[in-house]
Amino acid sequence: MTAEITATTVKKKKKLKPSERRTKLRDQLWPGSGKLVWNRLENDGYITIPKLLSLVCALMKDIANNDPTRVYIDLWCRSFDEGIIEKIDEDEAAFSSGYVGTRAKRTWTEHIYQLEHMGFIKIAPEGNCPIGHVLLMNPLLVVEDLRKKKRVSDEWWNAYIGRASVIGAALPSDDEEDDDAE
Repeated sequence: MTAEITATTVKKKKKLKPSERRTKLRDQLWPGSGKLVWNRLENDGYITIPKLLSLVCALMKDIANNDPTRVYIDLWCRSFDEGIIEKIDEDEAAFSSGYVGTRAKRTWTEHIYQLEHMGFIKIAPEGNCPIGHVLLMNPLLVVEDLRKKKRVSDEWWNAYIGRASVIGAALPSDDEEDDDAE
């Protein structure tokens, strides 16, 4: 008796793109949920934010005199790819940042100037408004500058560079290391 060996064709699974893999997983975990999530390709009113923004906000909260993160997040929500927020209505922006009452605008203004002092934004006046336009600085560059000024703890920095590695974010210091190697 001779054993007959037959070749069977094994179909290799098509490798999914990361977005396809995540969509498949989402649909397996929550069938029909595609209609329930925000899709920037189908919905207007979206922004692109750095994936490290939550860590940046945690740092900001640690080093600021008062926590300006609500104002910072609101500025990001008002921004476009050019990084500029035009003609800011300070009362509306204060309310949108969660400040109400008689000190709302004052608190918002204090936080705007705190963000400018830390380097996260630049401010330009318009007419009689001292805060007419805001430029959002690249937070990764700001963090690098704060690190050089010794305002960033080693614990936070290690979490930051670890997360950057996981998500594949290129940090400005990575460029400096490449320049040093040459």
